[in-house]
Amino acid sequence: MLTPQDLWYYIGTICAIFITAFLVWALYEIARLVRSANQMVQETRDKVERFESALIHLGEKFSNASVYLGLIAEGAKQALRIFHKRSRKEELEEELADLSAEEVKPVQK
Repeated sequence: MLTPQDLWYYIGTICAIFITAFLVWALYEIARLVRSANQMVQETRDKVERFESALIHLGEKFSNASVYLGLIAEGAKQALRIFHKRSRKEELEEELADLSAEEVKPVQK
């Protein structure tokens, strides 16, 4: 026959099984949550590394470009000096030609 103490043990056993099942489920969910967080952190690290390498690459490009821009600016300055000298020379030649043409004209009295 089933005594009240036996019934108590059966109910206690069933409760222990349910508590164990709940703890296993909770542990599984916590493990999934930690795994998901770990994946998210890894993806963030990858993105930060890519961003950092892009910034470094961009900095190198600007560093190299600044050297070339200095050379280009110096070349442009020299070219402008040459064009300015040529245009000034042409102006002087035209003025000289004008003055020569005026001197050759006979003076009318």
